[in-house]
Amino acid sequence: MITVYVIHSREFDFKNKLYNPLRNSSLNEKVNFIFPHENSDKPYNSKELFLSKNENLIILAEMSYDAKGRDMELGMAYIMDIPVIAIYKPGSNISGSQKLPMVNEIEYNSIEEIIEELEKVLKWNRVKS
Repeated sequence: MITVYVIHSREFDFKNKLYNPLRNSSLNEKVNFIFPHENSDKPYNSKELFLSKNENLIILAEMSYDAKGRDMELGMAYIMDIPVIAIYKPGSNISGSQKLPMVNEIEYNSIEEIIEELEKVLKWNRVKS
Protein backbone atom coordinates (compact mmCIF):
# COMPACT_ATOMS: atom_id res chain seq x y z
CA MET A 1 0.00 0.00 0.00
CA ILE A 2 1.22 3.49 -0.81
CA THR A 3 1.93 5.79 2.13
CA VAL A 4 1.26 9.48 1.57
CA TYR A 5 2.87 11.80 4.11
CA VAL A 6 1.11 15.19 3.98
CA ILE A 7 3.20 18.29 4.72
CA HIS A 8 1.97 21.86 4.85
CA SER A 9 2.07 25.26 6.50
CA ARG A 10 0.17 25.94 9.69
CA GLU A 11 -1.04 29.25 8.18
CA PHE A 12 -4.40 27.80 7.13
CA ASP A 13 -7.08 25.48 8.51
CA PHE A 14 -5.30 22.32 7.34
CA LYS A 15 -7.43 19.98 9.43
CA ASN A 16 -10.72 21.04 7.84
CA LYS A 17 -9.43 22.01 4.40
CA LEU A 18 -6.93 19.21 3.80
CA TYR A 19 -6.87 16.40 6.39
CA ASN A 20 -10.60 15.78 6.83
CA PRO A 21 -11.52 15.86 3.12
CA LEU A 22 -8.65 13.48 2.26
CA ARG A 23 -9.46 11.20 5.20
CA ASN A 24 -13.13 11.09 4.12
CA SER A 25 -12.38 10.53 0.43
CA SER A 26 -12.24 7.26 -1.48
CA LEU A 27 -8.44 7.65 -1.50
CA ASN A 28 -8.35 6.84 2.20
CA GLU A 29 -9.18 3.21 1.36
CA LYS A 30 -6.36 3.01 -1.21
CA VAL A 31 -3.49 4.75 0.55
CA ASN A 32 -2.14 5.11 4.06
CA PHE A 33 -2.31 8.84 4.79
CA ILE A 34 -0.01 10.23 7.45
CA PHE A 35 -1.29 13.57 8.73
CA PRO A 36 1.44 14.78 11.11
CA HIS A 37 -0.85 17.07 13.12
CA GLU A 38 -4.09 15.12 13.01
CA ASN A 39 -4.01 14.31 16.73
CA SER A 40 -1.14 16.42 18.04
CA ASP A 41 0.48 19.80 17.53
CA LYS A 42 3.88 18.38 18.48
CA PRO A 43 6.55 18.04 15.77
CA TYR A 44 6.30 14.82 13.78
CA ASN A 45 9.42 12.67 13.45
CA SER A 46 9.59 12.73 9.66
CA LYS A 47 13.30 11.90 9.74
CA GLU A 48 12.46 8.46 11.13
CA LEU A 49 9.80 8.00 8.45
CA PHE A 50 12.20 9.02 5.69
CA LEU A 51 14.94 6.73 7.00
CA SER A 52 12.56 3.77 7.06
CA LYS A 53 13.38 3.26 3.35
CA ASN A 54 9.69 2.71 2.57
CA GLU A 55 9.69 2.30 -1.22
CA ASN A 56 5.97 3.12 -1.26
CA LEU A 57 6.32 6.52 0.40
CA ILE A 58 5.20 9.69 -1.38
CA ILE A 59 5.21 13.22 0.03
CA LEU A 60 2.15 15.39 -0.63
CA ALA A 61 3.29 18.98 -0.11
CA GLU A 62 0.77 21.82 0.15
CA MET A 63 2.80 24.74 -1.23
CA SER A 64 0.31 27.64 -1.17
CA TYR A 65 1.71 29.08 2.07
CA ASP A 66 5.24 29.58 3.37
CA ALA A 67 6.46 26.93 5.79
CA LYS A 68 10.08 26.49 6.86
CA GLY A 69 9.50 23.06 8.39
CA ARG A 70 7.83 21.83 5.22
CA ASP A 71 10.71 23.17 3.13
CA MET A 72 13.23 21.34 5.32
CA GLU A 73 11.25 18.12 4.89
CA LEU A 74 11.22 18.67 1.11
CA GLY A 75 15.00 19.00 1.20
CA MET A 76 15.30 15.72 3.10
CA ALA A 77 12.91 14.04 0.64
CA TYR A 78 15.02 15.27 -2.27
CA ILE A 79 18.24 13.97 -0.72
CA MET A 80 16.62 10.60 -0.01
CA ASP A 81 14.98 10.40 -3.46
CA ILE A 82 11.44 10.30 -2.08
CA PRO A 83 8.84 11.32 -4.68
CA VAL A 84 6.94 14.55 -4.03
CA ILE A 85 3.60 15.77 -5.29
CA ALA A 86 3.24 19.54 -4.90
CA ILE A 87 -0.24 21.04 -4.62
CA TYR A 88 -0.95 24.77 -4.65
CA LYS A 89 -3.69 27.31 -5.25
CA PRO A 90 -3.56 29.53 -8.36
CA GLY A 91 -1.60 32.72 -7.78
CA SER A 92 0.35 31.29 -4.85
CA ASN A 93 3.83 32.67 -4.27
CA ILE A 94 5.50 29.29 -4.11
CA SER A 95 8.76 29.05 -2.20
CA GLY A 96 12.13 28.12 -3.70
CA SER A 97 11.62 24.48 -2.77
CA GLN A 98 9.21 24.27 -5.70
CA LYS A 99 12.30 23.95 -7.88
CA LEU A 100 13.02 20.51 -6.45
CA PRO A 101 12.12 17.67 -8.80
CA MET A 102 8.52 16.67 -8.24
CA VAL A 103 6.58 13.64 -9.39
CA ASN A 104 3.76 16.01 -10.24
CA GLU A 105 2.46 19.47 -9.53
CA ILE A 106 -1.25 20.03 -9.03
CA GLU A 107 -2.77 23.50 -9.15
CA TYR A 108 -6.16 23.40 -7.45
CA ASN A 109 -9.19 25.51 -6.62
CA SER A 110 -10.99 22.89 -4.53
CA ILE A 111 -10.20 19.78 -2.52
CA GLU A 112 -12.21 17.78 -5.06
CA GLU A 113 -9.66 18.74 -7.72
CA ILE A 114 -6.83 17.54 -5.48
CA ILE A 115 -8.53 14.20 -4.89
CA GLU A 116 -9.29 13.71 -8.60
CA GLU A 117 -5.72 14.55 -9.64
CA LEU A 118 -4.21 12.46 -6.86
CA GLU A 119 -6.22 9.47 -8.08
CA LYS A 120 -4.60 9.89 -11.51
CA VAL A 121 -1.09 10.51 -10.21
CA LEU A 122 -1.15 7.62 -7.75
CA LYS A 123 -2.46 5.29 -10.45
CA TRP A 124 0.54 6.07 -12.67
CA ASN A 125 3.22 6.85 -10.08
CA ARG A 126 6.68 5.34 -10.09
CA VAL A 127 6.27 3.92 -6.59
CA LYS A 128 5.89 0.17 -6.28
CA SER A 129 2.48 -0.86 -5.01
